[in-house]
Amino acid sequence: MPGRMNWQIRPSTWSSRDWVEYSVLLQELPGRVRAIIPALPGIEATAPSRVEAVERVKARVEKYLRRLRDRDQPWPREERIRIRLSGGSDV
Repeated sequence: MPGRMNWQIRPSTWSSRDWVEYSVLLQELPGRVRAIIPALPGIEATAPSRVEAVERVKARVEKYLRRLRDRDQPWPREERIRIRLSGGSDV
């Protein structure tokens, strides 16, 4: 099962209102790690280590968000829901 972590991205040239937070799923593969941003379909990166995979995917997110900002398009926002599973086998 992939791990999940949260991180914030804000390039140094942006103001405090430019912060955005996305979850990153980390999938361990043989000899490498894949970092996936579920809120941004198609944004992912693979690298030999977790740290490098996260750094690569951050760079891709930043590039994508800059393109949206330059086109005056809104950034996708991630919403969270809370689900409680009951002990039964409801289908």
